[in-house]
Order: sequence, then C-alpha cells, then structure tokens
Amino acid sequence: MASDLKRQFLKLLEEDEEFRYAVAGRLGILEVLKRLDAIAEEQKNINRNIENINQKIEKTWEEIAKIWAQIEKIWKEIKDMKKTLNRVEKTLEHITISIEEEAQEAVAWLLSQRGITMEIGDVKVDEKYEFDIYGSNGQITVVGEAKTRASPRAVGKLLERVEKAKKLRPDIFKGRVVPVIYCLKYVGNPKEAEERGVWVIKSGKELTKPPL
Repeated sequence: MASDLKRQFLKLLEEDEEFRYAVAGRLGILEVLKRLDAIAEEQKNINRNIENINQKIEKTWEEIAKIWAQIEKIWKEIKDMKKTLNRVEKTLEHITISIEEEAQEAVAWLLSQRGITMEIGDVKVDEKYEFDIYGSNGQITVVGEAKTRASPRAVGKLLERVEKAKKLRPDIFKGRVVPVIYCLKYVGNPKEAEERGVWVIKSGKELTKPPL
C-alpha cells in the first residue's frame, strides 16, 4: 500500500505541475522554483539573442568578404591601368624621340640644300629651357622644337622661350637666330608663323621659308 502511494506521489510530481508547486510550497521552495523557472526562461531568451547575433555576425562577414573581393577587383583594374599607362608612356616617349631625330635630320638636310652645312642636335640651356632642335655655325643659329601637333599658339610659345633663353645664354645664340618648329601636323594658317619669322616644317616639307 505504501509503495503504491509512493508511486502515485512521484507520478503526480512528474506530470502535474500544479501539484508539484503545491508540494514545493509546502516544502518552502516554491519561490526558489519560480525564480529558477524565470532564470531558465531568461536563459532561453539569451540563447535566442546569441543565436540572432551569431547569424548577424555571419552575414556581416559575408558582406565583408564581398567588399574585399570588390577591392581586390578594383586593385587589379588599377594595376592593369598602370601597365597600360606605362605602355602608352613608353610608346609616346619612343614617338617623341623618333620625331626629334627626324626633325634634326630634316632641318640639317634642308639647310644643306641651301648650301649651309650645320650639325643639328638638341640643347639644354638650363633646367627650364631645353630645345629639341639646335645648331649654330657662328653666323646662323637654328633653334626650335619637334611636335606631333603644332599651331599658331605653339609658334608664340616658341618665340617667347627663345627670347628668354637668349638672355640666359647669349653665347650659344650667335648670328641670325632662326626659330623652327618641326611637326607631323600643323593646325591653322602657317602664314602667320612666316610673318613672325618662324620656320615651320611639316613631315620634312617646308610650310614657311626660313628667315635666312
């Protein structure tokens, strides 16, 4: 009889929450159990919040990974762009050197056709003034620039540079000074350049007569 009662009592404790609280109250631990239940519920909430935070952190890392992938792509594009710019710069440098050499040879040849023998090269007056075309025999000094594209504006700039360079180094500008522009293309009327005393040569062909 006692064992049956004991089994019923234990079963009620396990299955009947109200009975369990009644017994607990009798035993003086009801308040403790309520607090423990509240703590357990709060822990569940904390666990849910932690899970939500972990999910947000995971999404944040995914976004960060996407951003880094975009940054790497941008850096690759920048590196490719730098390589392209370097190739363009080298090409332009090669073209410039070729034009300078072509200009020097053309000027020397055109002078020789007029019976004037002169070695043509380049000259550096100082850190600011440097000319692609230069030659002097004591009576005539030819000085100027080689350009892919020239215009009346370039003519004005050349004359200004030559005048300033003459004041700095009059010793290398002896005799009659002949400003010259050698170009692959001339935009504008070369007549203005001729009136200002500038010898314009386009791809080996004289657009104006030199003031000799």
